[in-house]
Amino acid sequence: MCARAVSWFDHRPMTALAIVRPANTEQVSAVVKCCAQAQVSLVSMGGLTGFVEGAVTTAQQVGLSLERMSRIESMDVEDACVVVEAGVPLQTLHEFAD
Repeated sequence: MCARAVSWFDHRPMTALAIVRPANTEQVSAVVKCCAQAQVSLVSMGGLTGFVEGAVTTAQQVGLSLERMSRIESMDVEDACVVVEAGVPLQTLHEFAD
């Protein structure tokens, strides 16, 4: 996967068997099932900031990018609660909440 950097700090090309970009939980579930059946490791990918290097893949792993799951679904100002999808960047959430 030469189109993606390993992280925000590490600009080397990412290595992965594949990177999938589901748009909803049903698609995430289908990817998880496929990977489990094929006995292929799955690595979730959020913002790829690289602070903990939790999204670094090998050539034998599938990257599960949550970038398309970035909707803010609802906000309850009274209870100070926001419901968001898994791929919402923290900066986007902070800006929305402000």
